Amino acid sequence: MSFRNAPSRWVAVSAALAVFGAVAYLAARFDTFIGDREGLTRFQAVDSGWLEGAARGVTTLGDPLVAALSVLGLTALLLALRRRLDAPVALLLFIPEGLQLAVKELVARPRPELSLLDHPSTTPSFPSGHATHAVLFFGCVAVLVAGLIRPVWLARLVQVLLWLTVLAVGASRVYLGVHWPSDVLGAYLFGGTCLAVLLGLRKSGATMRLNRFFPPFSRCYSGPESEVREPREREAE
Repeated sequence: MSFRNAPSRWVAVSAALAVFGAVAYLAARFDTFIGDREGLTRFQAVDSGWLEGAARGVTTLGDPLVAALSVLGLTALLLALRRRLDAPVALLLFIPEGLQLAVKELVARPRPELSLLDHPSTTPSFPSGHATHAVLFFGCVAVLVAGLIRPVWLARLVQVLLWLTVLAVGASRVYLGVHWPSDVLGAYLFGGTCLAVLLGLRKSGATMRLNRFFPPFSRCYSGPESEVREPREREAE
């Protein structure tokens, strides 16, 4: 397929990856961007008494163990619901989760020295792993609930809450002083782009073909075709 005939979504994904690559290069050259330090200190100055406790609680949603268990749990739930297009997407979230660790090491940006945590992470700062997971996981769930929850207004409400959670996790990383604002924004760009790729594969049906490589998936979908079709396929009949 020629570039001019490529779907617009893949053109947008390519552009987003190029932008992220440029930002990552600059993050490797500069410990902070313009506005990073001022933004962090101003954010930490907003002390309402309960905000630090809330930030500590919200940030645990992106902790490595919690992140891994949440992805595995989502995959298991989708398998139980016989969502043959969606379950592989959830499992494949581990790929960008791992890629962001590699990017961290390549960029090797030092973390802020303003952490409110007793034992802050010593891994590189860019991009934020917690914010990356939040975009990937909660963003993925936000897309999938459209086909899982009825009525529509309830699905929309859940989606809004999920995207607010994404923002809250990123904000908590800045407030706690463990990431610069640009680390979080870079994570949103990286995670969002990777999520768009996975959802594009889902829309094209490519994730269906991945089922054969995962024996648990194949066994889950071993029933009659009428029992495993997605709800939207049934509605089209």
